[in-house]
Amino acid sequence: MITEGNFWLSLGVSASTFLEAGDLVVFSHGDAHTLSSAPGLEPVPTTTLLKPKHADAVHRLVYGGGDDAARMVCGFLTCDAGLCKPLLSALPRLLRIATREQAIAFWLEAL
Repeated sequence: MITEGNFWLSLGVSASTFLEAGDLVVFSHGDAHTLSSAPGLEPVPTTTLLKPKHADAVHRLVYGGGDDAARMVCGFLTCDAGLCKPLLSALPRLLRIATREQAIAFWLEAL
């Protein structure tokens, strides 16, 4: 969920998608992706940016500077592959919901 600012998202070799505050993004197939302030920038692996913490810790990634800040909340859900495969395989690889334009915003704000 993008909470502030905006950035570009690239999923493989497909065209970049512009995301902004209020967008909820789901990678239903778990694809690797790149976030950037402009399309075509060289990515920096998150493994070089995250400091080791214990398994239950909340990780915070801070990178860049000079431009307007972009903030997001990230997470993941897992389920039994056999049970979820029919549903997940029917979804697009990238699901973007612009909550600022939809009635769903009220529901998400309550969380």
